[in-house]
Amino acid sequence: MLQEVRDAQMKVMTDLRSVITANEDLIRSTPMVAEVNYDHILWLVETGMDNNQRNPVDKTGRWIGFIQCALIVRGILDTTEARNQTRALFHAAYLATGQEIPPTLNP
Repeated sequence: MLQEVRDAQMKVMTDLRSVITANEDLIRSTPMVAEVNYDHILWLVETGMDNNQRNPVDKTGRWIGFIQCALIVRGILDTTEARNQTRALFHAAYLATGQEIPPTLNP
């Protein structure tokens, strides 16, 4: 039942991996805490991809959000653009698994 959500997560992680590797120099040149350095976020995305079928779906979602944040604080991703890029993908997955699309919330 959740396979569509896992497939959407895999697509997002694959895209994030491409963004991470394409921006290696920028990520390495903007040192932050170890949890958001290049090697760690690359490890997170690759490990998330490797364990996508085994990990609970919510764990993968948290990892994706963490990776996105590590890229957003460096100016590599834009919050609104990242949200818009993934929204349709996840909404389709939710509908395919019989879940309601959550309401859009704004501050």
